[in-house]
Amino acid sequence: RIDLVSVMLHELGHGLGFLSSVDTINENQLAIGFGGRFIIYDAFLETNTGLPLTDASLFGNPSEELLMAVANNDLVFNGEAAVRENDQEVVPLFAPGTFDVGSSVSHLNETTYRPGSANALMTPFLAAGEAVHDPGPVTLGIFADLGWPLDFVLTNTREAEVTPLTVYPNPAVTEITLDLPPGDQVSSVRLFAADGRLARTVDLSAENRQVSVAGLAPGWYVLQVIAGARAWRSRLIISSK
Repeated sequence: RIDLVSVMLHELGHGLGFLSSVDTINENQLAIGFGGRFIIYDAFLETNTGLPLTDASLFGNPSEELLMAVANNDLVFNGEAAVRENDQEVVPLFAPGTFDVGSSVSHLNETTYRPGSANALMTPFLAAGEAVHDPGPVTLGIFADLGWPLDFVLTNTREAEVTPLTVYPNPAVTEITLDLPPGDQVSSVRLFAADGRLARTVDLSAENRQVSVAGLAPGWYVLQVIAGARAWRSRLIISSK
């Protein structure tokens, strides 16, 4: 089956700017941009010999020459961050011999970044059973070139183990006690409000199991406790009295 998460991440990538304005005028001509204005992605499009597609002195706009430059399996994305993340090589784009509206130019080359590889998310095709839940370093490099500030030190956002946690009293007014196994070194306690906002962070010692909730607005919260590689969660209600 087709993996919905992969499809949604792929389309979010296009929404964030992984998209060219190159389009057909007729069966013999392509155009790029909108009367001299371009999508930022267009500014990094080049032939493999280094000719920028947006240079009107090289390619008429619209023109048959532009079509020939795009539809020859020889199109690349040449951005500093993308090249760095692609082992110092320009990034091959999907540019088949027949221009494919909606697929050509605005995707990574399927042959270079094959299913199952780290950079397969933004290729034009998703195979049945293929799941890609990470943009990959090359796509992140492209986003950085497009103007999205990124931290390339990626971490796993999944906790190794999440266990339900008992806290009391619940509802609480001023203070709660965590029912944790003795000896676990708790590093932090975080309270998230119903809207997802981080409402409070508390650092605890191994001996201390009490957390103050005084001053927090009444309502329900998600309590997250981190101890090394382990994590506990609980839903907490804070009452006014």
